[in-house]
Amino acid sequence: MSDLQEFDLLRQTCSAALKQFITEAHATELRMQVLSLPVSLDVARQVSYQRRAEIQAHEAYMVASSHLAAFVEHHLYIIN
Repeated sequence: MSDLQEFDLLRQTCSAALKQFITEAHATELRMQVLSLPVSLDVARQVSYQRRAEIQAHEAYMVASSHLAAFVEHHLYIIN
């Protein structure tokens, strides 16, 4: 795989992970806006599952972003 292809793949992966994180964060926010207290155990579980999905999406974005940053940093070092 060429450097350009690798960069493009890393960029696409990072972009997809960011979109997923934004989607999950938005879903969490919507769920929190309609939440009324007190909550049932089922509702608390649903909120917890949604929050966990948001956290996992954030972690995936951070990993993808880190890989992309490392690739760019390595190639900037080569150029200098």
